[in-house]
Amino acid sequence: MDLRYALRSLLKNPGFSLLAIVVLALGMGANTAIFSVVNGLLLRPLPYPEPERIVNVYSKWTKSGSLGQVSGPDFQDWKAQSASFDSFAYYQNDETSVVVNGIAEFAPVTMVSEEFFDVFKARPIKGRLFSNDERKPGGPAVALVSESFFKRRLGGDAKAFDKQIRFGGRLFQVVGVLGMQFPGKTEVWYSSSQEKENPNRTAHNYQVVARLRSGTSIGQANTALAGIADRIAAQYPQDNAGKSSAAVPLHEDLVSNVRLTIALLFAAVALVVLIACANVANLLLSRATSRAKEIAIRAAVGASRWQIMRLMLAESFLLALAAAALGLLLAYWGLDALIAAAPKDLPRLDEIHVDRTVMAFTLLTTFLSTLLFGLAPAITASKVDLNEALKQASRTTSGAAAGLRSALVIGEIALSVMLAIGAGLLLKSLATLNDVRLGFAPERILTAETTVAAQNLEGAMRNIRFYSEVLPKLNALPGVVAAGAVTAPPGNVSHSNGFVQVEGRAQGEKPPEALFTAATPGYLRAIGIPFRAGRDFDDRDTADATYNVIVNEAFVKAAYAQGENPIGKRIRCGYDSDKWMTITGVVGDIRQRGPARRIQPELIMPYLQHPFPATYMTLTIRTRGDATAMHESVRRQLREVNPDVPARFSTIELAIADDTAQPRFRTWLLGLLSGLAVLLAIFGVYGVMSYNVSQRLAEIGLRMALGASRGDVVRLVLTNASKLAAIGLAAGIAGALAAGRLIESMLFQVKAYDPWIFAVVIGCSLLAVAAATFVPARRAAALDPAMVLRQS
Repeated sequence: MDLRYALRSLLKNPGFSLLAIVVLALGMGANTAIFSVVNGLLLRPLPYPEPERIVNVYSKWTKSGSLGQVSGPDFQDWKAQSASFDSFAYYQNDETSVVVNGIAEFAPVTMVSEEFFDVFKARPIKGRLFSNDERKPGGPAVALVSESFFKRRLGGDAKAFDKQIRFGGRLFQVVGVLGMQFPGKTEVWYSSSQEKENPNRTAHNYQVVARLRSGTSIGQANTALAGIADRIAAQYPQDNAGKSSAAVPLHEDLVSNVRLTIALLFAAVALVVLIACANVANLLLSRATSRAKEIAIRAAVGASRWQIMRLMLAESFLLALAAAALGLLLAYWGLDALIAAAPKDLPRLDEIHVDRTVMAFTLLTTFLSTLLFGLAPAITASKVDLNEALKQASRTTSGAAAGLRSALVIGEIALSVMLAIGAGLLLKSLATLNDVRLGFAPERILTAETTVAAQNLEGAMRNIRFYSEVLPKLNALPGVVAAGAVTAPPGNVSHSNGFVQVEGRAQGEKPPEALFTAATPGYLRAIGIPFRAGRDFDDRDTADATYNVIVNEAFVKAAYAQGENPIGKRIRCGYDSDKWMTITGVVGDIRQRGPARRIQPELIMPYLQHPFPATYMTLTIRTRGDATAMHESVRRQLREVNPDVPARFSTIELAIADDTAQPRFRTWLLGLLSGLAVLLAIFGVYGVMSYNVSQRLAEIGLRMALGASRGDVVRLVLTNASKLAAIGLAAGIAGALAAGRLIESMLFQVKAYDPWIFAVVIGCSLLAVAAATFVPARRAAALDPAMVLRQS
C-alpha cells in the first residue's frame, strides 16, 4: 500500500520526481561506470584456473630494491632448486612481422619455455599444444595462435592447420589455437627450443612466470627463492653479488600501475554520489515540509511514527530505483566513452563491461542511496507536533529541518571543493607536463615501424640493407625534409640500456649508465637534434670500419671532466658487441623516454655496425606539411623495395601523447566528476536559498515595510549563503589537505598543497555560491511588502 501510494504521489508531482531522479541518476550512472572499471581490472579474477597461484618471478637488486628480468642461468638454477612451484617457465615477447599467404603484418609473438602452458593450465580450443619432440632443442618449428589470429589471418577453419606462417626468418607450422592472450595481446607462441638460451648471468633477457604449489604461500615461496639466490650469489660473486629474487602475484603485477588511478576515480565518484544524495535529501526535506499538514492529519487519525517513516522511505526507494535504472543506461553509454578515452596500456581493457556483479552493485547502491537521502527526511517528517503543524498549515519549517538542510548544503560545498582542488592539481600537473621542453620539434614527423628479422648475423647484415635502399627513395619524395631510421624513436619508454666502460677511467669507479640506440645517417636531422660537436654518420660507418658512436651532452657530463673534449675518446658497452667505439659526435639532450622522464645519457650507434638490433627500426620522416598525408607515398616506396616488410604508421606527436595518456585520462575524468559535483552543489545552494527565502517572506516583507532597501534584502540573503559557503569551504580545504598525500605521487612538478590552486578554487566557489544565491536574493528584493504582509 505504501509503495502504491508513494507511486501515485510521485506521479502527481512529475516536476519534483523527474528532477530528483535525474540528479540522482547522474551520480549513480557515473558510479556504475567507474565500478565497472574497478570490477574488470581489480575485482574480477584472471581467466585462468586458480589464478591466485600464478606469480611473476623477478631478479631483485637488493641495494635499490628494483625488480627486473631474469638471466637464463639464474632461471635454470631457480627451477632446479625450488620446491615451491608446480611449474616454472620463462618467455620473451615482441612484435614482429608475421607473413601469412604472402601478406606481412605486425603481430605480438612470444617465445615460451616448456612449462609455460602448465603455469596457466591452458588447453587448446582447437588442435594441440607442443609435443615432447617439439620442445627439444632443434625440434620441428611449430606455433600456436590466438583465436583472433586464427579467424582473422588463417580463415578460421580446419585448413588453417595445413598452412605455414613465417616470422623471424623461419617457417612455422600452426598446430593449435589458444583462447588466452598472455602476455599482453600475444597472437603467436613458439617454443624456446627454436632459440639458444643466453648463457650469460648478467644478460637479463627473460620474464618468468610460475604456479605456486598447492598450500604454499607467496611469503614461503619468496623465502625459498631468496635462499637460492643467496647460494647463487656466493657461487658467482662477480655476476650475482647484490642480486636476489622476488615473486609477485600476477594479478597484482598487472594492475599495479593503474591501481592508484582507479582508486582515486572511484573515491571521486563516491563523493559525487554523496553530493547527489544530499541534493535529493534537500528536495525531500522541502517536500516533507510542504506536506506537514497531510502528515499531521495522518498522525491525528492514528498513524504511528514508523508508518510515517515507512511511507517516506517508500517514496525514496521508488526514486532510487528509477534513478538506478536511468543510471544504468547512462553507465552503458558512459562506459563506451570511458573505454575509448582510456590509455592503450590499461590492462584487461576488453574485460570491462556491465555484468551481473555490476548489476548487483547498482542494486546495493540503490538501497544505500535510499537510506542516505531518504532516512533523514523521513525521521524529520515523522516528528510531528499536531497542534503546531495544523496551525501553521505548512507555512514554516522546524528548526531541525532547517538545520539539516544547511548541513547538507555545507557537505555538498565541502565535497565539491575537495574534488575541484584535486582536479585543479592534476590539471596544473598535466599542463606542466605538456610544457616540458623535449629538446627537439616533434611536429610533422611521420613514423613507420618496420622489421626485417633474421636468425643469424649473416641474415641480419643482408636484411638491414632494406634501409639503405629505401631511405634514398624516401628522401627524394616531394614534401620530405629528411628521413632516417632508429631502433627506438623519441617517446619509446622500453629502451635498451646498461653501463658504459670509459677508456682511461679509474679502476673501481662506477661507470656511467646510458640508453642505447642504433640509427641510420640522416636520423638526427629528421628528428631535429642539434649537433654540438663532431659529425653525423655517413657511408664510412660500415661493419668493417672502426666502430663509432655519437653521444649526447648528458653522457659527456657523466663520463668526462668539465671542459674535456670527448671527440676521439673511446667507450664500449654491452649492446650487442663489446668492441671499443670512438666518439665522433656530440648532440643536444632530448627527453628520449617521454616528457615525464628525466634526460638520460645516451649512445647512438651506426646501424650497419649493429645489425641485430637494427633488424627492427622505426623510419622517421620529417615533412614540410601534414605528416599523415605522406602515409601512402611512403607505403608505396616500402613495398617497391620489399613487400614482405610490414609498416605501422604513426607520428612522433602521437607517441609523445601516448606517454601522457594515463595522467591525461585521470585528469579528464576527475575534471568531469568535479564539474558535475560543482553543478550539483550550485543546484543545492540555489534550492536551499530559494526555500529559505520562501519561508522568510513575512520577515522580509516586515523589514522592507520598516525601511529596509532592496540592497539590504540582497545582502541579507547573500550573508546567509556566505556563512554556509565559509563553513563548507573550510571543511573542503581541510579535507583536500588531508587527502593531498593520496595524489602527490600522480603530480608532475606540482605540490599537493599548491596555494594558487587553492586560491583559484576558493574564488571560483565563492562566485558559484554568489551566482546560485543571486536569483533568490533578487526575487526577495522584488517583493511588494504590503502584499506579503496581507498574505502572512
